[in-house]
Amino acid sequence: MFRILNMGLLDICWGVPFLYMSIVAMTNYFDSKLRIRNVVKAIAYHKSNRDKISNCIKTGDLTSAEVLINKTSDPLIKDSESVLKESLKSRF
Repeated sequence: MFRILNMGLLDICWGVPFLYMSIVAMTNYFDSKLRIRNVVKAIAYHKSNRDKISNCIKTGDLTSAEVLINKTSDPLIKDSESVLKESLKSRF
């Protein structure tokens, strides 16, 4: 009955590294999944700031748009802050 549990040296040499790689891969997968989930939550949470900036740009209110861009904590706006400021300067 316990003959199936009889492992040879070759089984251990392949099994232990495979188990380690599987654990590392799953850990990295779940870590990446949680990071993406947190970024998506942050993007969805700050949608009202993007709407306010969009309305300021549509109405031509350059100063209010620039103030909103400077004080926002939205990750999308922070990453594209220089592009937004340059487009505001060139547009008006």
